[in-house]
Amino acid sequence: MITEKERLLQLELKRRISSLKKSANVLSEAVELCKEIGFKEEYTTEEYTAYDALTSRFARTVDLLTQKIFGVALNVGTGII
Repeated sequence: MITEKERLLQLELKRRISSLKKSANVLSEAVELCKEIGFKEEYTTEEYTAYDALTSRFARTVDLLTQKIFGVALNVGTGII
């Protein structure tokens, strides 16, 4: 049987994983858009914006993974939570 603390931690992890999945889906959409643009010598303002969105979404997804998911796991392992 799990403790209340463990149950709450499981719920929080599920919530954070859900956020990570949503972020990954948005990132995937940005990747597909940039694949369509491709690589070229010069880009339009809209194309630069698409690549900017891609890098921002990548950074957000990595941040969610490292800070929100791995951070909780590390805190649990060290007894902080």
